Amino acid sequence: MGSLNPPTISSSFYKLHYFAKEEGSTLILASSEQIESLQRHLASLQNEKQHLEQECEKLNLEVASIHNRKSKVKDQMRAKYHDNSELREENSTLHGRITVLEKMLAEKEEGLFPKPLQKSKEELELHYEIVREEHAESLVVVENEKNDIASKTTDLQRTLEEREGAY
Repeated sequence: MGSLNPPTISSSFYKLHYFAKEEGSTLILASSEQIESLQRHLASLQNEKQHLEQECEKLNLEVASIHNRKSKVKDQMRAKYHDNSELREENSTLHGRITVLEKMLAEKEEGLFPKPLQKSKEELELHYEIVREEHAESLVVVENEKNDIASKTTDLQRTLEEREGAY
């Protein structure tokens, strides 16, 4: 009896060992397939990450560009405002000059004018008309620039709001 047991144990052990070995390679194959699948998935995720990083960089550059344009537009608006202020001052100066000339004319008209004074009056009236025309032209220029600045400001604000709304 003793001689039968060892071969039986031995053959059972051999069968078990063979079965375990077969199962192990199946497990190893399954693990290799899972590893390959995970590696493909990881590569896909890395590509997606790289793509998203590039998109973020593009968006950051676009935001910086918009901020630069916004800054330039604000600078332009300040310059236009400054120009408009200077034109208003010039207009005010011309208006003051007209007022002075009107007073001079009124003073001269109060009295009787001898012939030389009549000639001076005519010269003053001519000068007055020239100054009045200059003033009218300045008013038109100032009004046109004011309207242009208002229009540009509205357009720029709308553009900035649209772009800020897009982000």
